[in-house]
Amino acid sequence: MKYLRNNFFIAFLFLLAYLITNPYVYGWDDQHLEIPILKHLIDPSLFKGDYYVESAVKYFTCWLYPVLAKFITVKQIPTAYLLLFLISRYLMFFFVYRLWLLIGGNFFTAICATAAFFLLGRTDEFLYRSFCHEEFSFIFMFSGLYCFYKDRFLLAALLFGLGVNFHAIYNLFPMLYMVVFLLFCHEQRFKVILQSGLIFVAASLPFLCWQIPISLSRELAHPVSVNEWMPLYLLSCPQNFIFGSTPLKEVFSNAHAWLDNFAPYLLLIGLYVFNFALNQGFRKDKKVHAIIGLSWVLLAVEFYFDYVQPSRFVLDLNLIRVEQYVRFFLMGYTVLLTCDQLGDSKPWLAGACAVLVLSCATTNLIALLVLCLAGLIFAIDAMLRAGPNRGVVIRWMFLGAIIASFLTLIMDLKNSPSVPQYWIEYFYVLMAMGVVFLALLFKSSNPWLRRLLIIVPITGAFCVSCSNAYLYRQLKDSGPGPWVLLRDWEDMQNFVREHTPVDALIMTPYDTPMGGFRIHSDRKVLVCYRDCGIIGFDYQAAVEWNQRINDIQKFKIYTDDRVDQAVLLAILKYKINYVVFMKYYGPPGDNSMLKKVYDNEVFSLFQVV
Repeated sequence: MKYLRNNFFIAFLFLLAYLITNPYVYGWDDQHLEIPILKHLIDPSLFKGDYYVESAVKYFTCWLYPVLAKFITVKQIPTAYLLLFLISRYLMFFFVYRLWLLIGGNFFTAICATAAFFLLGRTDEFLYRSFCHEEFSFIFMFSGLYCFYKDRFLLAALLFGLGVNFHAIYNLFPMLYMVVFLLFCHEQRFKVILQSGLIFVAASLPFLCWQIPISLSRELAHPVSVNEWMPLYLLSCPQNFIFGSTPLKEVFSNAHAWLDNFAPYLLLIGLYVFNFALNQGFRKDKKVHAIIGLSWVLLAVEFYFDYVQPSRFVLDLNLIRVEQYVRFFLMGYTVLLTCDQLGDSKPWLAGACAVLVLSCATTNLIALLVLCLAGLIFAIDAMLRAGPNRGVVIRWMFLGAIIASFLTLIMDLKNSPSVPQYWIEYFYVLMAMGVVFLALLFKSSNPWLRRLLIIVPITGAFCVSCSNAYLYRQLKDSGPGPWVLLRDWEDMQNFVREHTPVDALIMTPYDTPMGGFRIHSDRKVLVCYRDCGIIGFDYQAAVEWNQRINDIQKFKIYTDDRVDQAVLLAILKYKINYVVFMKYYGPPGDNSMLKKVYDNEVFSLFQVV
């Protein structure tokens, strides 16, 4: 039975559980950018003259694709991506488990914290179901964090530096966390910072030699005024702003808007206070305080350069992503706190923590409500144990503040559609937890019965995720409506790849939500809304993207307008060779300008003659 405690085998089980609950997807999300880059690097005849791909190849400073292009063919990309995805995810789970085993100190808490990470934690940026450079860089990021916690700072710096060559931001942040910890908490702070800094810079030199000249030429040779670039950034990447696409005035326009926009940050602050007050291990962990403290500083910097003194450079740094690190550690420590409460504490205290862990899988506002409820339970218990003392007024004020927050959240959530949705989804899980809690009132000393308080929500979340994954597979293969759109979109790409010249320029509905047409077709595309991501690498290409979108504004998936003028403009201005119409508004057959080539249930393909 020793293999059941083997770290490599446990990581394999986590990978298996993840794949069951999160089906792998090829040709989605960030792959809209990376797959065409890789294909162009392997075969320069593909996407030759595509404004988006050629710009990305020049300015997208990631070494994964130039290296990978030396070893595989275009046809081998899907297999290579799947293999790299499995390797990346396996090593990520291996180091996440080792990290929580190191922090928590025992097998059970590490298992629970790692399982909660991908089942309940909502660190979505770390858990994409498709492969790209980001997933590959997590090998270095999580192994570096593990070495950081092992006090092997020079090795951590080496890993972070190597990771920068594949995804700069995700490995720069943990390096900064380590530097802050060394500066404030290490006896030989300056010596170790200098050593680790030199190692980090040396390991990341390939990236730096590529990126620095690009950044200097962009900022010095092509300066752009705020009034010009800000509307384009808000249009193309609102997720880089603290409050997304919501203007600052609207955030503070009323209490509901304020609560809705601040909910993610209020939840993280609340979890920090909750753990600091109740979790001794959390209080003593100087590393996690360095991570969270610097993250809040970086978020404050992001706020300043988003709304007070806007800066393209800071927006491109994507500092908003530090929220994922804070959420990762606070979620893990909340699971550890729950496991600690399973020891000798009262069942209702452990139960409150367990429900809090489960609520983190829902929405920020629901989790905030449960956090207030858990805080209320712990506060009342502490007051009953303390009895009359000099701090009674402060205790009652604290209790009143929790109750007021609790009632405010109830009022805000009473009409929220997410409440009945998650209530239905987790009803049986909550009922099972209730049964365990009632059993504990009669057999409170049974250790495994106590452990069920955390096992049940994690197992329940696994079952819910399995059900959702099964439903996804069924819909993907045979679902109606938008799922037909998805299947026919891929079918049209495959036809175009096999039956059109390699240098053909294709016009497609620009607002398709299911990934770019380039991925499977291997053809140039006039424009796609997902091309907006180029703004972080090449501003002039983003201007071109916006111009093209405006030129064919009416040529989209759902429209009541005529599209003939948009098609005519695309033919005359951009010299397109083929047009993919939505079948419901496409021409019924051949005409003087267009010849029908192929159609399926949703789309029709015409050649420009």
